[in-house]
Amino acid sequence: MLRLAAVSLVLALTLGIACDTGTAGPARVRIGHFIPDAVAIDVCLKPDGTSAYSGKFVQQGGLSFASVSARSSLDAGTYSLRIVSAGAPDCNTSLGGLGDISPVNIAGDTAITVGLVGLVSGTGNTQVAEENFVDDTAAPASPGVKLRFLHVSPELGPVDVGTLSNNSFAPLNPAVSLSYAGSSSYVGYANALTDTLALLDTGTANLRLQGGFSVGAGTVSSVYIVGRPNQTSGDTRLSFLVCSDTTPSCVRSP
Repeated sequence: MLRLAAVSLVLALTLGIACDTGTAGPARVRIGHFIPDAVAIDVCLKPDGTSAYSGKFVQQGGLSFASVSARSSLDAGTYSLRIVSAGAPDCNTSLGGLGDISPVNIAGDTAITVGLVGLVSGTGNTQVAEENFVDDTAAPASPGVKLRFLHVSPELGPVDVGTLSNNSFAPLNPAVSLSYAGSSSYVGYANALTDTLALLDTGTANLRLQGGFSVGAGTVSSVYIVGRPNQTSGDTRLSFLVCSDTTPSCVRSP
């Protein structure tokens, strides 16, 4: 009986180990600065249960508007986030008195863009917020490409994304219609793309934006709609921001 009990115990332990998936690994996190009326910024993060922020995330001058940071490893968990100016010596004072954003949920074993959206001067739906965008960093085999589209322009209404040829708008296939802070799924295309991207205000023929667009073979990218719709020039202009999901490289158009 003792021998049978011992065998049963070993079997139970073996099955328990086999079923244990273990603790999730860290996330690979980058920060996206999509707040058009903010100066260059950095962020500070602290896990729940921690009394103080430990330091700035990006460093090295922080992030200018319409850019993303390199990825850093971050343990899975729930965090508070504080936006500070890029030149701040520490994490003590939030940018423009914005205060802290929480909870920021970071899932393990993922690639995430922590998008900072809204307006420093915004209220309601346009106030500064954080949006978690889970990224796909598995690039397709060349010559294929993989793309998704994200709407992070706080003053822009719902839009349809398409291409423009001879002044004729053609919706993407599958169709992409986005509201603020929304994102499409990733879609695979058979070949590298070079097109003129365009936006229509949803339900109208009003051409809101057009810009040159190029994505190389064997890459995966996110196309962010950034800026202010009443601006056609300068840093805060409405534009497409095409960012690689495997590097911090972004190209903006127009």
